[in-house]
Amino acid sequence: MNGKRSGMKYRVMGGMMLAGLMAVNSAYGATFDVSTPQELQTALSQASANGDDDTINVAAGYYIGSFNFNSSENFNLTVQAASGVANTDVIFDGDGNGTEMNFSASSPVSISVLGMTFKRNCGSLDRAAIKISTLGDVVVRDSRMLGVDGAKGWGLYVSTCRGLTVNDNIFRCSDGATGGGTYANATAAVLYDGNLFEGNSGRKALEHHNGTLIVFRENEVVNNTGDYSGGGSVIHCEGNATLENNVFSENSGVGAYVFYFSGDMVMNGNMISDNDGSSYCLYASGSVTFRENNVVRNSFNRDVIYFNGSSMLENNVITHNTVRSLSYSVVHLRTGGSVINNIISDNTGRGLNSLYGSAIVTGNTIANNRSGGYGAGVYAEGSSYTYTFTSNTITGNKTTGSNRHGGGVYVQGTATFEFNVFSGNTATGYGGGVFDDTKSKNSIYRNNIFENNSAVGGGGAGCIMANEVTFINNRLTGNGTSGYGGGIRFVIDAALTMVNNTVSDNTAGGNGGGIALNCQGSDEQIWVYNNIIWGNRSTGGSGDDIALDGAGARKELYNNNVNGLYGVWDYAVDNMDVAPLFVNALAGDYHLRNGSLLADAGTGSAPQQPLVDLELNVRNTNTVDIGCYEMANTGPHPADSNSDWSISSAEYDAYRVAWRADTDWATAPTAIPVDYVTRAGYLVENGGSYHNDAAAKPVCWKPGL
Repeated sequence: MNGKRSGMKYRVMGGMMLAGLMAVNSAYGATFDVSTPQELQTALSQASANGDDDTINVAAGYYIGSFNFNSSENFNLTVQAASGVANTDVIFDGDGNGTEMNFSASSPVSISVLGMTFKRNCGSLDRAAIKISTLGDVVVRDSRMLGVDGAKGWGLYVSTCRGLTVNDNIFRCSDGATGGGTYANATAAVLYDGNLFEGNSGRKALEHHNGTLIVFRENEVVNNTGDYSGGGSVIHCEGNATLENNVFSENSGVGAYVFYFSGDMVMNGNMISDNDGSSYCLYASGSVTFRENNVVRNSFNRDVIYFNGSSMLENNVITHNTVRSLSYSVVHLRTGGSVINNIISDNTGRGLNSLYGSAIVTGNTIANNRSGGYGAGVYAEGSSYTYTFTSNTITGNKTTGSNRHGGGVYVQGTATFEFNVFSGNTATGYGGGVFDDTKSKNSIYRNNIFENNSAVGGGGAGCIMANEVTFINNRLTGNGTSGYGGGIRFVIDAALTMVNNTVSDNTAGGNGGGIALNCQGSDEQIWVYNNIIWGNRSTGGSGDDIALDGAGARKELYNNNVNGLYGVWDYAVDNMDVAPLFVNALAGDYHLRNGSLLADAGTGSAPQQPLVDLELNVRNTNTVDIGCYEMANTGPHPADSNSDWSISSAEYDAYRVAWRADTDWATAPTAIPVDYVTRAGYLVENGGSYHNDAAAKPVCWKPGL
């Protein structure tokens, strides 16, 4: 036998063990085939001390009792349904008297339980269908832990182990049964894969401690109730965790958290929907990467998502959630982080809020959120932090409480806003689009669009209360307020640099239909250059376009197109008062059209003169145009649909038909001007090929390459 013991196969019958040699190498260990409760217990007892790796094959049947394995040996054990027997046909019932299958090993014994059903009829919430204590690895696979008819008990309770794999199991309570799904304490890697946790209550659906990394993948956690005595959690996980492609749905919490994670966490591709609770939904205290998840229709008294460590949120959809308390949020990032390319929309409660730590917010759609607190779209608090908002669409958000500021965004700290669109936001206080409460800090606004926002208190597009403000290449159109500053209200402590903006068609009930500007003291420096501030209206105050209050140290108004002024400037030089000749203001197109006297009417010596316009077209800074759009550009004619610098007859015909039908065109200006149509026809008549000589549109497009 070459010094090795042969494998043994046992058939356990009537309490007697019959042994027969098999032609099997000892690496396969000993095998027991059992079909009665007593045979099973005898096999477990023999396996605990026979000095071999063991496999117990359990025949179809109903096994009543508490079965025990206690071993001090270092040999592995597998208990499984016999070959060809479905997991529905091997049933264990504790009969209300204890744990149904108990494994205890004082050495590194690996234990596997495969393909069986456990009724969880243990008589107590603190007992379990399967209870395991070992220094080795544990595998529980393809088994059902089903609590029915008032049964009590955990599905799986692993008080200690090394590694843990729990996959393709069902942990369910129904028909008045109570108990937790899984409790585990591991020291090595852990995997939960393809399990169903449903209807568990009285204890957690899953409670996990330690583990070098916990991977939770493709599980369903549905209709569980949190354990109040344990903080209300449905899932309580201590240790670093990765969660991928799971469903967390229709769970309820009665205490602090429904899903609690204490370590660093990565969540990708999960569905978190229709959960409800008296406190928080998802809480994580470590750093979090939260990517491509759906968070939908959850309803909580406090935050739906609360991340206490530095966070990365990317490509998530967070929509139709409800936060019942005004001071809480749908997404709460306690220490800041990055928020990139998410959709946060149609929530009752602040959308993305309490960024109490420096944050970067880029490429998001934050829309149609409703909040009784400040900042319905975003609430970024903390005056010592830095916030950067870039290329976001922030639209349709609304504060609903009395005198609540910041329909779109409420921000403190040092703030930068670039390439954002604020539209249709509403505040019951100040700042329909933005309420900027940076005060002693500085704010930068470049290349943003504010349109059709409104505020009751003041600042239809925004109310900016800051130390120093840089405001360049922005468009503010169609905004309104009952108070001061239909377009925007500035309250400045140190300096305002306002260059090449377009502020038009805004309305205020008080002073400053376009801009209400207040200098707080006697030291402020105000530079207003190359702006269109024209066509605004104050219905019950002074200054249709600009209302200036306060002394300041130096206030300069150079090369602007402005009409209704209230207040005295130290220098007001080379300003104009003419119709701008917008392409189509009624359709929201505030580009300058051919013949506008604002072309080349600005000064290139403005402080912080931008080298490009709102659309990043290069400006001619020697003879800069007034407003946020430079008339001249280097691009092709919009009729040239493939941008090959040649307009074909077919392209021209399509352009002309769209103009006649008053149909929006895909390339700006979307409302087609007649002189653009005639220019395209002229180019076609001259061979179709053309170039751009950077003159004013549309004469900049000339025949020939």
